[in-house]
Amino acid sequence: MFLLALALAGLPLFGHPTQAAEKPIVIGAPLSTAFLYGWDAERAIKLAVEEINAKGGVTVGKVKRPLK
Repeated sequence: MFLLALALAGLPLFGHPTQAAEKPIVIGAPLSTAFLYGWDAERAIKLAVEEINAKGGVTVGKVKRPLK
């Protein structure tokens, strides 16, 4: 959850509303998948993205955007 919050903190909050509605927000996280905790972190991020998108995404300005 910390990585997700960290990634969302750098989102641009300004832009054209029609462009923002069309583009998903891409989440990236440096994970070490050579170890089990890296696999767990990757699954946790995917689960968080699925849950957030099921609720309509995140609000940026006045526009809801999905995560990817």
